[in-house]
Amino acid sequence: MKVIHKKCMILFKRVCLTFVLLLVFIFSMHYRLFSSVDNNPTPKISMGIGISFGDYETTREYGSGGEWESEGAFGCGFIFENMLSNRFGIHSGIWFSQFILSIHETNHGHHDESTEDNYSDDIESRNNMLTIPLYLITSFQFSMITLNLLTGLNFSYITESFLYNNTSNQQRSVDIKKYIGYTQIGIGGGLEIKFRFFRFVDIFLSGIGERYFNDYIPADDNWEGFLYDFRILTGVLFRTHK
Repeated sequence: MKVIHKKCMILFKRVCLTFVLLLVFIFSMHYRLFSSVDNNPTPKISMGIGISFGDYETTREYGSGGEWESEGAFGCGFIFENMLSNRFGIHSGIWFSQFILSIHETNHGHHDESTEDNYSDDIESRNNMLTIPLYLITSFQFSMITLNLLTGLNFSYITESFLYNNTSNQQRSVDIKKYIGYTQIGIGGGLEIKFRFFRFVDIFLSGIGERYFNDYIPADDNWEGFLYDFRILTGVLFRTHK
């Protein structure tokens, strides 16, 4: 299985590289074609800020005693968009997110010596992550509303990860960043709705789903699993064009 997984990761990285090169090619061809028509074209660029909230999950259960459950995620970010034409463009930026995964585990075979109650564990994994999306925009404009279909890649880096173990008797925490897959590459996509609020200002609302292809905790087979999430993004964008 590890050999198959390694081959899949090599293939996936090649697909990612091909996608990036394709976007660079489209971007360069756009300026080569349109610079000959107009020496000073107005760039169709939008920049802004936003907030996000949603859930992160993993694709596999934890051992035999429980499973990861989302305790929510929130974040904020900077957004950059460049429309290469009226139909296609590039969406990127950088997002900071904080997400929590938890496990409630009850070991019926382990009894407390004083109360003879079942022993229970509450485990939380608290993570801070930076994400750079690189999406292709397919745009559909309807008067004051624009619908953008987003598809592409995500490059994420978990900057901090702590495991909190809340047992029946005490609470402990440990830094587990060196044990996790803190570099994550995945695919993502969703729908973005933009409302023209002022002449050069848009309010946007997006629903984004992402799936990563690196083990969350590769050091232990009982904890392995791949991250995926669904988030709602909203914020404001400032345009350089009408």
